[in-house]
Amino acid sequence: MEKQKFEFIDKKRPAYDELNKLTETLDPQKPEQGLSKLEQLIKKDADYLETYLFIADFYVTMDEIDKWEQYIDKAYNKAIQMITEKSPDGLWPDVLSWNHEENRHIISALIEKALFFWMVEENDSAIKLLHQLLQSETEDQCGISFYLLAVLENMDYEVFHEKFDDEGDFNDSVYEWFDINSVKYNTYFT
Repeated sequence: MEKQKFEFIDKKRPAYDELNKLTETLDPQKPEQGLSKLEQLIKKDADYLETYLFIADFYVTMDEIDKWEQYIDKAYNKAIQMITEKSPDGLWPDVLSWNHEENRHIISALIEKALFFWMVEENDSAIKLLHQLLQSETEDQCGISFYLLAVLENMDYEVFHEKFDDEGDFNDSVYEWFDINSVKYNTYFT
C-alpha cells in the first residue's frame, strides 16, 4: 500500500491584507518609519513570513546586509518550522503548492533563502533547497527550476538576472535556455 502524500496548506494569515495595504503607503525615502510599521505587523502576526521579507528588502536598500540576512534567516526558519510541525513524520511535506494562496508567503521565504545561498556561493545548499522545493511544488509557478538549473550550471546570480529578468518576471529566452540545458540534469528535472 502506497503512503498517502501529505500536502501542507497554511491558513489565511491575519497580516496578509494589512501588509498589502501597508506596502502601498510605505515611503522608501523613510525606511525607519517603514521598518517600525513592519515590525508592529510582525508583533500582530509573527507567522506571516512576507513581512520578514519586506523588512529584509528595506535593509538591502539601506545597505545593512547583516540585518537583511537575519530577516531572511528568520523567515526561512519559521517556514521550515511551520511546514514540518504539521507533517505526520516531522519532515518536509510531499506537496507544498503555490496554488494555495495561503502557502505563498512560505514558499517565498524558502525561495529567498535558496537565492541567498546562491548569492553567497553556497551552491550545494541552494541546490538542495531548490530541489526540495521543486519536488513539492511540481507545477513550479515561481521559476524554481530556472534558479536550480542556473545554480547547477554555476551561473552567477547577477548574470542570471541580467540575462533573464524582465522587470521582475522571466523573459522568454529563459524557456529556450532551460529546454537546451536541463537535459543534462535529468535527476533534478523529471
